[in-house]
Amino acid sequence: MRFYSLVIGFLAAALVIGGMLWLFGKDAPGNAPSRPDVPASKKWIPPEGDAESLADKYTVEELLQRWNRWPENPKKESLHLTYAKALALYGTAAYPALDSLGKKVKHENPNLRRAVMGELMGIGEDGVSYLVDALQRWPETPGANDVDTHIRWDAAEYLAKAAESQVDIYEAIPALRETLLNGKAYVFTRNYAAQALMNNGSDEALSALEEAKTWFYDQQGGIGVEETRILRNINSYLSSRK
Repeated sequence: MRFYSLVIGFLAAALVIGGMLWLFGKDAPGNAPSRPDVPASKKWIPPEGDAESLADKYTVEELLQRWNRWPENPKKESLHLTYAKALALYGTAAYPALDSLGKKVKHENPNLRRAVMGELMGIGEDGVSYLVDALQRWPETPGANDVDTHIRWDAAEYLAKAAESQVDIYEAIPALRETLLNGKAYVFTRNYAAQALMNNGSDEALSALEEAKTWFYDQQGGIGVEETRILRNINSYLSSRK
């Protein structure tokens, strides 16, 4: 009888000790339960810095990888803008980002769109085709405050800036000519198209400007104030080239 009492007492003590070990040891690092990998899209991403700090910290490829983690969300547009500005600091070295930037060239957010266009301009000739694509975004309502109008306006402006910076925009000349000769296009878009052609200065650009000059003079109903300014600038430029 005494033997059985000892056995029962021993088992009870073992259960108590085992329970205490489990209770105090379950949260120990070595005993932490395993958990499945969290998808990359769900992982916490630390707050980002300004464009300069991002450019200093990451390569172009790393910037792209981090940028692509963020979803298209109006609440994140300032962050997308920061990444675009960071890539712009790389200039022509941002070539690996060309396709990613090209997908955002028609973004509805004007600040992000213009930052992307500026970077495409900075990359050089390889970025011109994306600006041309944006310039040819139709339809456009004259003077309308819609997204398409402003995308085309921005594209023409950055093509003018690119040509001024000695970027070869030769492939854009047909689209610029078409825009300049389109009486339904927004007048400020046409103005930048004329500037881009003048900044390019090639024989093909001169031919397009001569054609535009004739077009303006042939308008039976007359032209508006802004169109008159465009014509005056074209005349002045063509005279200087003779």
